[in-house]
Amino acid sequence: MLARMTTATGKPKALSDELIDECLTTLRAGDGINRKQLTAKYGVSAGTVQRARDTAAEHLRAEQGIPEPPARRRSPFQPGIDGRKLAELRFMKGLLTQGELAEKASVSRVWIAKLEAGRGQPSVETLRALCNALGCDVKDLLPGDPP
Repeated sequence: MLARMTTATGKPKALSDELIDECLTTLRAGDGINRKQLTAKYGVSAGTVQRARDTAAEHLRAEQGIPEPPARRRSPFQPGIDGRKLAELRFMKGLLTQGELAEKASVSRVWIAKLEAGRGQPSVETLRALCNALGCDVKDLLPGDPP
């Protein structure tokens, strides 16, 4: 069994059978997977260990006849924001870096980057904190008319 993954550049990247088998054995035993140990043992990144764990979990579900879990849906009450608007408002308000906005909103810089790239949706509390930090209304960050 050789699971194929792709790198950020689109090149195929193979997960080792040994790593997947170890993850599968650990999952069958009901133990948690220690990413740090596996990262050191196999000389791979934590992300590669996570992909191996996910692959092992898929195999275990198939073995046990457990259906694939349904895709997670965003709650209709969780607001979606327009990442481009967030970046634009950040520049307009003079917060030149994502770190500055993150500090004012008490979130991580990585989370701001994900929101601006459209790869995440903030909780209501985070949305309020962003609006307070930017001095804007929630509607200014929602998809639709420009800010």
